[in-house]
Amino acid sequence: MARIVYGNGFDNNKPEKDVYSDKNLIKQNETVYRKPTGGEIANRDALVLYLENVRDLEILKNRIASLWEQESDRYKRDLNDYPTEVKKPTIKNEALELGSGFFTFFVLGFLSILGVLFSAARTDYNKTGWLVSHLAELGVGLFIFLILISLIGTLICLFGAISDRNEIKQENKEIEKWYQDALITARTNQSYINKRSKEWEKANAFYRRQYSKADLILNNFYAMNIIPKQFRGASGACYLYDYMSSSKESFQMALISNQIEEGIKRIEARLAYISRQLGEVLYQQRVMRDENREEINRRIEHDNHMINSLKAMENRQENIEAYSRLSANYNEAAALFSLATYLKN
Repeated sequence: MARIVYGNGFDNNKPEKDVYSDKNLIKQNETVYRKPTGGEIANRDALVLYLENVRDLEILKNRIASLWEQESDRYKRDLNDYPTEVKKPTIKNEALELGSGFFTFFVLGFLSILGVLFSAARTDYNKTGWLVSHLAELGVGLFIFLILISLIGTLICLFGAISDRNEIKQENKEIEKWYQDALITARTNQSYINKRSKEWEKANAFYRRQYSKADLILNNFYAMNIIPKQFRGASGACYLYDYMSSSKESFQMALISNQIEEGIKRIEARLAYISRQLGEVLYQQRVMRDENREEINRRIEHDNHMINSLKAMENRQENIEAYSRLSANYNEAAALFSLATYLKN
């Protein structure tokens, strides 16, 4: 199946059926293009209508791209704000760690006991003499004191180790509780992300489809070869429409004016703001709703009547074909705009 390649680079493998029935489409290397046309649109009102639709389609593409990007950013933020994976935290060792202080006091106490036994054996005056027995008595007292110090120090270290272990157990309980709560939250987040992923897939496909439709219709307008390639684009379309709708100069004068490039640059600098403003205007004036349905239908009927009347007055076949193409493109654009309710965003 041939495919249509649009200016934005997206492929749409499900084009509208009437695209292939258009006699002005040509096929080259499995790609469908609309055949450029000759002829001219001499009537000023018809030319302004053409420029208005080109401008509106350029703005529509910009607004679709902007809304598309906003939706993509929201989805990415949701992926960051609603994590679905939880790294299992490290559980601390709950074994009783007595530490070097406990063992130091224990060894000191053990050696002090040996010291007491050794000193006590030498306190007999008759066997060891006065000096040795006196020193042994002092040693017994010293070693008993050291035993008491060792006992107190050992108990302090033991109770400290038990307290530390209890704190670690409590911390592990809190960590485990947090982890279980985090798993529940992650499962909830996963359900939400699954829902958002489906919504994003639909939104992504929708905006891709709308962008491709707008781009195709816009290329059909450009294929009428009215606007030179160097002036095509949103800024150029805005400038040319404003120029032709607010002055009495000819279109040729607009194209050769030394102000055109400067005017386009000024619009380019404010294009984001202009696109938002015109997007709101398009929603009010071209999106069909209950309150404006009759007004839009009357406008479409009026514009088609004007184009058909101008077409009927033409003698040259090329000009007749140009008005036919304008009518077809205009109605395609009107149909696209009538359903563009997303512009309300």
